[in-house]
Amino acid sequence: MNAVAGYPLFHALAEVADFRKPRGKRHPLAAILALSCAAALCGASGLTAISQWGRDHSRDVLARLGCTHFPGPSPATLCRVFSQLDVAALEKALTQWWQSWLPGLGPLALDGKTVRGSRQGSQDAVQLLAAFATQVRVVLAQRAISHGDEISTALALLEGLDLTGWIVTGDAKLTQKAIVEKVITQGGAYVLTAKANQPTLCDDIATLFGDPQVVAETITTTRRTDLHGSRIEVRALQASSALTAEYCGWPGLQQVFRLERQRIDKRTGVRSVKVVFGITSLTPAQADAKRLAALVRGHWGIENRLHWVRDVVFGEDASRIHTGHAPQVMAIFRNVALSLLGLLGYDSPIEGLRHFAWHSDEAAKLVTECPVLTAWTRMKFSCRAGATADEKRVLYCGWRPFIREIVVLVVPVTNQSSRMKLIRVP
Repeated sequence: MNAVAGYPLFHALAEVADFRKPRGKRHPLAAILALSCAAALCGASGLTAISQWGRDHSRDVLARLGCTHFPGPSPATLCRVFSQLDVAALEKALTQWWQSWLPGLGPLALDGKTVRGSRQGSQDAVQLLAAFATQVRVVLAQRAISHGDEISTALALLEGLDLTGWIVTGDAKLTQKAIVEKVITQGGAYVLTAKANQPTLCDDIATLFGDPQVVAETITTTRRTDLHGSRIEVRALQASSALTAEYCGWPGLQQVFRLERQRIDKRTGVRSVKVVFGITSLTPAQADAKRLAALVRGHWGIENRLHWVRDVVFGEDASRIHTGHAPQVMAIFRNVALSLLGLLGYDSPIEGLRHFAWHSDEAAKLVTECPVLTAWTRMKFSCRAGATADEKRVLYCGWRPFIREIVVLVVPVTNQSSRMKLIRVP
């Protein structure tokens, strides 16, 4: 069992410049941030809880986290530091830490969230845009949405990311030519839905699938039926490579798709139908209709694996922290905790929080040392670019993130026997 060939989280936190004057400063900034990350791993969701965590632990634990005075920082100190902290520098340091060892494999969902508890009087609630790797449950980056402009925030967020190997997904609001061009420039791919905000694009796609016989050789289809309590949901997706980037004017466009969702109430028999369109830079060889349907549906993993967990498990919306940058800083600590718990293999974040609450020394070790993960993260993705003819489909990828190994199960076209490949991430 090996450790990550990178650097500890504590070193990334130490890169954030301390804005405080030397006089009266008791706790190093890196120590405060490291203590907060460790406390969040143990379930601390507020300033008082973080402070109590620091005061209830021994000198040895706090010294490992970089504290030079005991007990740990008070709630007032935490509020003062977090409200004035350079959050952009902290987010940048964490993003660089994740990308220093996390290979780009799979979908990267972009979506915004309102921290409702941060609203105070005439002060609007803080809105945050996150880039969430849905399959490995890691928040790769996050930025505050300025003046409700989610599009400009998304462009700024993508600017700081190396998107090689990532498939950016988003809702219709983010289906903008500037965002698509930025994704391609940063080395990534995209799968985006289109609605009334792009009428010309929607009309072109609707016209194409209105007479599918003309381009039948370019179309792939998939259909899936699911039961959800009292309703039946049928999803049918058609994808075609007939529309080109030159014709539509969308950079990197390789396929368009039409997704029809039918919902049937089993008790009343009422049927509702909703149709959405979409675009992608993935070729038919990289993503057929079935793969595209999975990517579109998987995008909403950011809602139930990140936003819902922060609201319900960490009580983010119930938190009344509203001073300065403190709401965003607290969201960063929650993101770090959830990301580490996901990589550690905890299907239930609550289970992971209980474990570290009972073993707080392990939480401190995870923050200050290069951690070792025993769990593998399973990832399904399309075959790599430039694959040979006998490597058409990748069925399974087992990833040991802190060992930097990827084991890929490849099924050749010529026969059904599979073979294993070991890829060492440089």
